Amino acid sequence: MIPGELDYGALAARLLRPDRPRRAEALTAVGGRTDPAAAWAALVGEGLIPRGWAVGDGRGFASPCNACGGGSAERVMFCESCRGRAWVVLPYPPTVSACVALAAGAEGVAWAEALARAAVHELSPWGCPTPAQLVWQVGEGAVPGPEVLGVGTIMAALASTGVVASMDAEDEGDRAARAVLGDQAFEGASRRHQLANYCYAAALWRAACATGARVHVAEGLDTDLVSPAVVSRLYAEIPDPFAPLLGVWSLGYALDDVTADALLLVAPEA
Repeated sequence: MIPGELDYGALAARLLRPDRPRRAEALTAVGGRTDPAAAWAALVGEGLIPRGWAVGDGRGFASPCNACGGGSAERVMFCESCRGRAWVVLPYPPTVSACVALAAGAEGVAWAEALARAAVHELSPWGCPTPAQLVWQVGEGAVPGPEVLGVGTIMAALASTGVVASMDAEDEGDRAARAVLGDQAFEGASRRHQLANYCYAAALWRAACATGARVHVAEGLDTDLVSPAVVSRLYAEIPDPFAPLLGVWSLGYALDDVTADALLLVAPEA
């Protein structure tokens, strides 16, 4: 399908700024508790988060790995506890503040989860895994993960159609990225740069739809990553993966990474 207009500036304004209409209620519910497990249980008891969130229904919460302590890259890489992720998964958020951050905007959190799952589903024909587990990481300190699998494959496929080389498409992509970055350089590893890259890719996808381009698997592109179901089809006929992907960011959250084991979402501190 051809995506509608995207307001990239509005996306930038929402960068890690989710709505948290029930923050005061969440703070009252946790009271003076210092144990995150007890705080999470209290939030369930007050109805601020769905009861299913506390019973391991495919959702987990990232906590720094105590074994490697987020030390050197080599130490993290060979850590048997976290398997190179620098975090382990708990059944509740690792701090009381993280509990409040998620409970204060539980409705938006649920929407972000649904959109994230939709995004990886639409990216699956392009090589993105579809893990059963969803993991939340609360806090902005972590370095943004690599490009979500599937996006790079799409960009390579678009390049083989000539869309990326089109001056109009390039201009649209640059405008999208610039709306997010402002005066910042295009190259960077910040969360804002992560969003800008997705906006750039979304603009090129829209250009491919508008020009009637078809999916072409060029020499050098890993054909194992591209499903035969999309090869030779019009881009405009294929579900747009960037609509749900950017939808997550429009809610003030970030889809950070997708592996065979987990889909990682990021929320800012309360």
